Amino acid sequence: MDLSIIIVSYNTKALLTACLETLLLSAKSASGLRWEIIVIDNASADGSPAMVQRQFPEVILLQQANNLGFGRANNVGAAQAQGHYLLLINSDTKVPKNFINQFWHQALQTKAQLSSCRLLYPDGRLQPQGGALPNLFNLFFWQFFLDDLPLIQVYFPAYQRRSLSYFQADQTPGWVSATALLIQRQLFDRLNGFNPAIFLYGEDVDLCYRARQLSVPVYYFTTPSLTHFAHQSGSAVQAIIGEYRYLKYFFIQYRSPWQWPLAKVILKSGARLRQGLFGKILKQYAKADAYRQAYRLV
Repeated sequence: MDLSIIIVSYNTKALLTACLETLLLSAKSASGLRWEIIVIDNASADGSPAMVQRQFPEVILLQQANNLGFGRANNVGAAQAQGHYLLLINSDTKVPKNFINQFWHQALQTKAQLSSCRLLYPDGRLQPQGGALPNLFNLFFWQFFLDDLPLIQVYFPAYQRRSLSYFQADQTPGWVSATALLIQRQLFDRLNGFNPAIFLYGEDVDLCYRARQLSVPVYYFTTPSLTHFAHQSGSAVQAIIGEYRYLKYFFIQYRSPWQWPLAKVILKSGARLRQGLFGKILKQYAKADAYRQAYRLV
């Protein structure tokens, strides 16, 4: 088996339907490629499993009794997968017909063991993703809205890349999003898959960090591209809280002990700044509350 396509779904029935329709069309168009599609359902209550069984009998469905989170559910799928490569892809995506063929050949030509591709919003705008692995410098610049300044970008690559010009060429960033992640099975096994300690948000940074520790480069390709309906399988508010939770974990787990107290001050200060910005100025009270929770979390 060449490629195992793995999708984790949690109450995303309509999105999953569209995702599977486009993936099947793309997979069947990839000449000579042996593939399989595996859906891991995280105890959805919206009829997703029945829909998969009814409309997509060729798809392997793994139903879970509980919500395992993103990383652990992908690990379940990978344990069943037969492919030499794993394509981990969100249920809130749609791919063009040539997506799998292009992504597959990009990985083979560059010998990429771990890569992602261009993401687009539903209106066709480019969706930023990935960046440099977290450190005290880029954490500070990110939290205080300084990481977009040209001089800062030259010397301190941003933790969250937002400059659209960066995504106009293939890159080797510190980390890429797990929205669409193509990884060699052998590498996934060497890394023991996703970190089971992380339920949701940050698992892609964690996986890429551990790959970089093995001197494995991480690739971003401008071709192919897919449409990502961002935060449809997880809310933007929960993403904020989850990111702060993971950054706390990252600095405690992977950085020198003296760094976490400094990172904590930076994160708390940044959360307070954003709480005021979104609450008092922008009147986006849900986000303001998310940053209030993030402040207390770290």
